Amino acid sequence: MFVLKKFYFIFILLFIGCVSGHCNKDGKPQTMDEKSQKVLVYKYDGSKQCEEGKGVDLDVMAKELGSIKIYGSEKKNDGQIRVQVCGALTGMTNAYKISMADLEKAEVLGFKKWDF
Repeated sequence: MFVLKKFYFIFILLFIGCVSGHCNKDGKPQTMDEKSQKVLVYKYDGSKQCEEGKGVDLDVMAKELGSIKIYGSEKKNDGQIRVQVCGALTGMTNAYKISMADLEKAEVLGFKKWDF
């Protein structure tokens, strides 16, 4: 009985933590990066269906950010539904983790805040 009460107590604490805004959209606890004011920005890599491997490379696009410090980068799919036809965009993006303070600079350069 004591173990069951302990489980409920822990569950309630986690639930209250997420309700009060300490979890992200997925319900997972925020990472240290989110707490230290980092943001993910992206640009589509231009890759098209039936033309595998033709998108702009992460390192090449990173140069567009100029003096903005990049804390991490990855290829990410935006998860949106697309028509399945050769020549249509794949939805693949180049995503970069930057400081929240540099978000406006990145947006001027054509990058968008990751909100998928």
